[in-house]
Amino acid sequence: MVTGKLEKMLILAFESAAKAEIHLLETGVDAADQAKAMTRLVHVLLGCERTEKDVAIWQARADSLKARGHLHDAIGANLGTRLVACAVLLLHLDGKDLKVASAPFVRLEALLAELVARHGGVPWPVPYLEYMQFEKYRLENAPPRVDEALASTQPDTSTMAYVSSTLPPDP
Repeated sequence: MVTGKLEKMLILAFESAAKAEIHLLETGVDAADQAKAMTRLVHVLLGCERTEKDVAIWQARADSLKARGHLHDAIGANLGTRLVACAVLLLHLDGKDLKVASAPFVRLEALLAELVARHGGVPWPVPYLEYMQFEKYRLENAPPRVDEALASTQPDTSTMAYVSSTLPPDP
């Protein structure tokens, strides 16, 4: 039987890691890039669905940004992904277990919302744990998905489109 204690411990670990990233952001990144990191954080919250798969995709994007030397974007993406990952942990809990695990989640969300505001960003107005209200807000304000944004700016290069355009017509 899964209890909220394990999720609480994981969220506390995420909170500790977030604080370390915030320290790195505020001591190792110039002010203009700190604001860009907050834009990235909010972008992730609004773009990432509450699924393990989507969290993994966004975390891979954050890792890619870090590998390319975009530290501020990577930190913003990591912080946003961390909050969504914590919310995914809470999805299967209810009652007392949800209450135990949600307390550190609420603290982490408040920390990140305050960080966004402190660096000139606009934090999300709906608590992340208010699932239906936040989803409505997220869907109304979500940035275009990366694949949708690419599709609107680049020609179709999918395998089937490429193959069909390069094969000679049937005789």
